[in-house]
Amino acid sequence: MKTQLKNKIISDSKINALLNANRYSDAAIKLNLLQKKEWKIFSDNSSALKNVKQRSIQFNGYKIHFQFNPQRLLSSTTDVSDRAIKSRKCFLCLNNLPEEQKGILIEDKFILLCNPFPIFNHHFTIIYTEHQPQLINNHFLDLLSLAKKMNDRFAVFYNGPQCGASAPDHLHFQTVEKKCLPIFDQLNLIKNKFGKLHKSQPNISVHSIDDGLRKFILLQSLNMQLIENYFHKIYTVLNKNDDENYEPMLNILCTYNGDTGWTVLVFSRSQHRSSHYFNSGESKIVISPASVDLGGICIFPREEDYAKIGTESIKEIFSEIFPREIEFNKIISAIA
Repeated sequence: MKTQLKNKIISDSKINALLNANRYSDAAIKLNLLQKKEWKIFSDNSSALKNVKQRSIQFNGYKIHFQFNPQRLLSSTTDVSDRAIKSRKCFLCLNNLPEEQKGILIEDKFILLCNPFPIFNHHFTIIYTEHQPQLINNHFLDLLSLAKKMNDRFAVFYNGPQCGASAPDHLHFQTVEKKCLPIFDQLNLIKNKFGKLHKSQPNISVHSIDDGLRKFILLQSLNMQLIENYFHKIYTVLNKNDDENYEPMLNILCTYNGDTGWTVLVFSRSQHRSSHYFNSGESKIVISPASVDLGGICIFPREEDYAKIGTESIKEIFSEIFPREIEFNKIISAIA
């Protein structure tokens, strides 16, 4: 193992025992506790979660939660233009990580790290050990594999380079406890009320869902290869550019259950931020929707936005960031 990589792997006998028992989610929680003791910035930001405010609204029979979290202002307003990316060091590269930050090696190519600006108590970033762009096409199986290792307690998610990834120059995923994302508790309700079944075979089911707020494709299967095949059908329809360094706008949520297999939610996007983000005065609303927001927890780093957001305004915001019906129907045609 390279010295640089070895220096970032936490040395703890209890964590090693959990990893040897394939209990990665328990090892992650143990890492979280140790990092709070050893890394002040992370500890302070974790403690600040006690002051986070949250409320919910009823929307078409399911709930959407709003969270006021001032610690997320930097992430929500990050400039991810090519110019900005090229002018700064990659903060996910091993040699640029804070000295105190340590992680867990997974499959000899990923490191699970505590997110220094957490949204939830257990919020981790899973980074690729080598520097390469945030592109999912050749790493979708990695997403499925990571979800299986984190088991049913955690959801693993992916934010595309143009719609939520604050480090679009370095491949990474994130993982949080599944219970933190309301969409998973409400998924059967949403699927039954708003879903259209396109494939129902013994090994896979494929639904398109438009719940009045979000549009997404739901893939469920015990077969990893079938899941990947259908994902690439979606990706091919969306990828209108032959450049291998280009990626269509996607957010993906994924969980794994030993009895039912993988549940994958694929959200196609039309833009990263709605017009509300760029408005001035009272009409301005700072929100940069990504996987967590689409999972039912909309993050607002400014209290004035959190206070005034309601059913109509969140519907306006989501209507702008999701594709028009004609574009969504092209995806449905591909999977049907």
